[in-house]
Amino acid sequence: MRPTPLALLPALALVAQAPAPAPAPPDLRVQFNSALPGINQMLQEFKAQDAMAKAAALVPAQRPAFNPANLQTIVQSMEQAEGLMSMYRLWASTAVAAGQWEKAQEIQGQRLAAAQAIQADLAKAQQPIQAMWDKAVADGKAYITANQPREADLTTKLKAFQAEFAEVQANLKSHKKSYTKQEIADINARGKVATQEQQEIAQIAATIKLHQDNAAKAAIVTKYINENTAEAASMVKEATDDLAKVKSNIEAQSKEIADFNAQEAKRKVKVDGNHAWVEAVLRKHENITALPTPMDQVDFVNRLLVLDPGNAEAKRVLANLTAGKEPFAVERKPIRRYHPKKRK
Repeated sequence: MRPTPLALLPALALVAQAPAPAPAPPDLRVQFNSALPGINQMLQEFKAQDAMAKAAALVPAQRPAFNPANLQTIVQSMEQAEGLMSMYRLWASTAVAAGQWEKAQEIQGQRLAAAQAIQADLAKAQQPIQAMWDKAVADGKAYITANQPREADLTTKLKAFQAEFAEVQANLKSHKKSYTKQEIADINARGKVATQEQQEIAQIAATIKLHQDNAAKAAIVTKYINENTAEAASMVKEATDDLAKVKSNIEAQSKEIADFNAQEAKRKVKVDGNHAWVEAVLRKHENITALPTPMDQVDFVNRLLVLDPGNAEAKRVLANLTAGKEPFAVERKPIRRYHPKKRK
């Protein structure tokens, strides 16, 4: 992520002394990155329930407070939000691995609500900052428009007077031309005015420089604000898309089961919830073996066991997979040799 900016403020603004900062809350990104390898290891070892429990424990009970104090604290709050979104996403993915798609949908709903709240907090926090900088830039443009012509006019007059004064000094030194006392007094009086105008030129130039600096800082601030806004929008979109995806999967599977059960009912076959569909899925081994990796296979069997918790065949397939065997491997019983009894 981008580096945290300095707390920029318009150069002409007066800033009250801030109170001592409160201790920084735990960095959710650091916590997430610390826990991620262990959770991934659990998933690789087919311990989806354990992974889900650990992922759930990562998510704080309450969303971290959004600190709108200044641009720096806003960026820090967005970094916390980034960590929180990663935690929700991980928790939801472990729920899917455990076959608990409905729980994953619930988690994604919580994630979306948190993302929308963060987006609202961000907009509320950034609006006055953007307004302050917009005003600083507008004030600067107005000042420059009003005072640059005067600065140019005063500079032209000053240069003309300085040239005239230098000529008078040269004439007096060389005795090339003489001046009356009144002429000397007038030149000195004009010199005092020129000195004041020179100070005014310097003041205008310094103020213009401050406004130009503010304009440069405003561009940096706007860049950070735009990045924050885009990041919050991305959080909302990703959460919306992930929620829609898991919801669509649940609805598609529910429809498939309902259609299957309807066909079974037409055939006068007794329908018992999801059981018949799960049994039909397991009878066609390719439904499991065609999945690309053992982890994908375990995830799907976990789902079958959520739909039909007591299914003995699903439990057997899961046991095979977690033991590193083929899904439908059958344990062969040892052959007992037959020893015919001897006739007496």
